Amino acid sequence: MKVNFDDTSKEIMIVMPIEEDDNIFTIGKKISSKVDNIRSQKDTGTGANNAIEILGKLPNILRIPIVGIFKWCDRHGMLPQSLISDNIYYSSMLVSDIGSLHCGGIYHNVTDFGTCSGIITIGEIKEEKVGKETKYYCEFGITMDERVGDGFYYIKSIHLMQYILNHPELLEEKASKKVQMDK
Repeated sequence: MKVNFDDTSKEIMIVMPIEEDDNIFTIGKKISSKVDNIRSQKDTGTGANNAIEILGKLPNILRIPIVGIFKWCDRHGMLPQSLISDNIYYSSMLVSDIGSLHCGGIYHNVTDFGTCSGIITIGEIKEEKVGKETKYYCEFGITMDERVGDGFYYIKSIHLMQYILNHPELLEEKASKKVQMDK
C-alpha cells in the first residue's frame, strides 16, 4: 500500500458515534461513507478539523495564546459546541489504524483536553509461518487514563476485547448487547 505524504494530502480524524443498534456492518458502512465524503471533497473540514488547520498556519506568537484560551474554555466547560461535536478528544475512545504507515501498534499519551480516556492504535497486518500454516496478526497499542479506572477494570476490559477478537461473530450483534464470556 502506498502512503501519500505530499502537501496536498489531508489527514482528517473523524468522530463517529456508535448507536445501540449498530454492529460491525453498519459501522463499516458509516466509515466508508465518511471516507468517500472526505475523498470526494464533500467534507471540507469543519469545526475542530478546520480550527486546527487554521491554528497550524498561525505564527507561535498568536497560536500559543489562542490555544491557551481554548484550554481555559475547556477546563471551564465553555468551549463552543462547534469545536466539540467533531473533536476526537471529546469522545469515549480514540481508535486509529496506523497499519498503512508500516508500523506496529504504538502507545500514545492521553491528553488532559476533552473527555477521551483511552487510545487504541492498530498496527500493520503481518504474516508468520507456524509449521505448515500461515497465520496473520497485528499489534494493538492500548493506552488508558488511570484517572478513569483502576488496573483491575482495565485488565477485565482487555480480556473482553481479546475474547471478542477471538469470537468475531459477536461483532455482528447489536452494540447494546452484553457479551457473556465463557469461563
